[in-house]
Amino acid sequence: MVDKPTDVISFAIEEDNPDEMEIIIPEDADFKMPKNIGDIMISMDKVKEQAEYLGHSEERELGFLVVHGFLHLNGYDHMRAADEKEMFGLQKEILDAYGLKRD
Repeated sequence: MVDKPTDVISFAIEEDNPDEMEIIIPEDADFKMPKNIGDIMISMDKVKEQAEYLGHSEERELGFLVVHGFLHLNGYDHMRAADEKEMFGLQKEILDAYGLKRD
């Protein structure tokens, strides 16, 4: 662990905990409960700082951090070179699709 401010952190929810009480939705409910995979916390101070340093918009930096955190919540990581290549490739694909290309 690094003791310094971070730009994004993801908190995954472990759904297979046998000690948690099950949420029961009535069969006749007219809605579907969305799946909650966790929380993403982003430092807006870091968004501004990093956008300026990297020379792109705050919108692009925020989008990058949201996608990065979301991919972590979905099991992606960048600890090994092959994993990093996969995760960062997917990040770029998603950001480009939303018009948040790196300048």
